[in-house]
Amino acid sequence: FIGPAIDRAANGRRMMVVLIAVSRVLVGLFMISVFDDLWLFFAALMMLVLGKGYNIAKSAIVPTTVADDQELVEANAKLSIITGFGGIAVGIPGAILGWIGGPEWIVGFAIVVFAVSAVLALSLPSAQVETEEEEAVEEAELRSRGIVLASHAMGLMRGIVGFLLFLLAFALREAPAWHLGFAVGASVFGSFVGSVIAPWVRRTTQEEDILVGAMGIATVIAVLGAWAGGLPAAVLVTFAVGFCANTAKLAFDSIVQRDAPDANRGRSFARFETRFQIFWVVGAFIPVVIPIPAQVGFL
Repeated sequence: FIGPAIDRAANGRRMMVVLIAVSRVLVGLFMISVFDDLWLFFAALMMLVLGKGYNIAKSAIVPTTVADDQELVEANAKLSIITGFGGIAVGIPGAILGWIGGPEWIVGFAIVVFAVSAVLALSLPSAQVETEEEEAVEEAELRSRGIVLASHAMGLMRGIVGFLLFLLAFALREAPAWHLGFAVGASVFGSFVGSVIAPWVRRTTQEEDILVGAMGIATVIAVLGAWAGGLPAAVLVTFAVGFCANTAKLAFDSIVQRDAPDANRGRSFARFETRFQIFWVVGAFIPVVIPIPAQVGFL
């Protein structure tokens, strides 16, 4: 639903970013009032939906900010790096506020950040509005062999991310809590490293090669993790998967932005993000219903 709304509304992409930020402020205020109620889960769900909507709008805006297709990976990577630094920048004071005043203070801090982002989003440039229904040329572009194969690969990577998260959550449930936290931190750091390296690799190769390379690196490291076992292996594998999944996503976004110039950006990215989210859920569901040792899961 969000994708078509972005492309058909006047200044839809900029307006969607502003509305999402304002909506996050309102949901945050509601969340503070229901911390001890089941409505908290509804508020958390709304935050996740709004986060997905922002990612779609962001991906639709990126092509309007670059001079040519070769700059797409670099632009996407810069946004990912900024996101990583932003997470660190607000994570530290957020943790301090949580220690001082509890979770309500953390959400209050987030409300302030979202309010500032709404103001900043007002300065985004206007983008061309797409009013037409999906046409044959758009459908043909989005179903081209390159985009279809790339989406399959990216969907598999997203499924691996969900699988690995729940695999380790169950495998490390009897270990100290910092073990899982350390592994998750390694994944976040791997994602950051991928954002730094991807633009440099793009200068010497194509997006498709980056996607294939990400799949290959993840495979090799996972086999090493299955052979070694233990917490170091878990950290290594999560780092590799974080690195490869983010690098693959940067390459995939650039492939769509490059090979589907006639597609409605919001609609196409909404379609792919929905598909990838389903892959993530399927991957996460497997270790939930089937007990799998960590080393077997790595393999």
